[in-house]
Amino acid sequence: MDPASLSFLQEFGFPAAIVILMVIGLCRAAAWFASHVAQPLAESHINLVEQLGKSDIRQNEILARLEQSQAASDARSERNHHEIIGTQQEIVSILKDQFDLREAERSKHL
Repeated sequence: MDPASLSFLQEFGFPAAIVILMVIGLCRAAAWFASHVAQPLAESHINLVEQLGKSDIRQNEILARLEQSQAASDARSERNHHEIIGTQQEIVSILKDQFDLREAERSKHL
């Protein structure tokens, strides 16, 4: 042992040296933990948050396109609905005309 270590042990005693060694060990362990565990964990979390942000942007774009598509589909559906109503009215009119003609022919025969 060097003379500085021996003088320290003589002045403060063996328990103080053990405490100092433990503090130094804990500091080294904390530094290792920070560099090997905490920093990669934080970087991983930051990457996850960035990916989630990109995913949200993509989902918003998809929802906007879906909204446009739905609006176009609704417009086509409305046009088709009006065409169907018009066709049904024409069919009803034709059937009424045919029924009226048959009734007219029946009344002639009676």
